[in-house]
Amino acid sequence: MEPHRSSRVLLFDEEDRLILIRRTRPGREPYLTTPGGGVEPGETWDQAAVRECREELGAEVIIGPVAYLAYLPERPAIQRYALARLVRLDDRLRDGPEFGDPARGGYQTVRHALDAPELDLLRPAELVPILRDFGRVLAAEARSLINGGP
Repeated sequence: MEPHRSSRVLLFDEEDRLILIRRTRPGREPYLTTPGGGVEPGETWDQAAVRECREELGAEVIIGPVAYLAYLPERPAIQRYALARLVRLDDRLRDGPEFGDPARGGYQTVRHALDAPELDLLRPAELVPILRDFGRVLAAEARSLINGGP
């Protein structure tokens, strides 16, 4: 069986804040998630990440190297997290399929500093210590993407 492929990003803005999605769902506690989603047939990981950022955030981004990879055997699924740098963001341009179904809950674009207490709401939770311990290094790497490299 082929695993489901999900392309996600650790997206940093010009102030090295993480751009995340605050999810609210009926009957659940709010949580944060990274932008991203399923890789469609014929898409590369990077193409999926760019499309998902456009759909979920109304964002134009530059995709960088892979920063984290997770395998979820219960699905089975592979989640690939690439570094990314924000070029432009306009919430009015969000157009993903999730916005047409109110039963899926709310999707709010938020920005958080790497030391913000709210970062503890990030899912998957195993990203939190990585971002707390190495987020500044990852942000610097993402910053270099805007000029084409270090």
